[in-house]
Amino acid sequence: MSGCNFRKTEKKLANVERKLSRKKKGSHNRGKAKAKVAKVHAKIANQRRDFLHKASAQIVKNHDVIIMENLTIKNMIRNHKLAKSIQDAGWGKFGDYIEYKSLRQGKRHVLVDPKGTSQTCLCGAHVPKDLSVRLHECPVCGLEMDRDLVSAKLILERGLSAMA
Repeated sequence: MSGCNFRKTEKKLANVERKLSRKKKGSHNRGKAKAKVAKVHAKIANQRRDFLHKASAQIVKNHDVIIMENLTIKNMIRNHKLAKSIQDAGWGKFGDYIEYKSLRQGKRHVLVDPKGTSQTCLCGAHVPKDLSVRLHECPVCGLEMDRDLVSAKLILERGLSAMA
């Protein structure tokens, strides 16, 4: 999700945490520094929640059917390189917000199995590739397209067939 940048606030968090670590334990100034750290943590949580509410509201408002992958985020954050970005993006909460807002507005919300969406071609052929490979090239049908677009089309296809 673009549009939300917690990194700037996290730099501020690192700064106030560094100042906290330099304070003598039990001192009045350490207590004030702890309060500043808590305030920055609250700001980050509020920024994330605000962004997720606004983004989910916009998606639900503009679409009658929302089809998403049923991601197991717990397994995905095991990859330490992606964990911070996944947790910052708040994928779990985002899915929850989409679900309750679509129910509240009477819109369809469909979850599909994510298995193979990035490794399968639109023609049905299995095309294995690493995450670093951004272009989907099918040796069977010759399709060349951004891998994310192919995955999105497969998710849409699965969602529409699940609705039928």
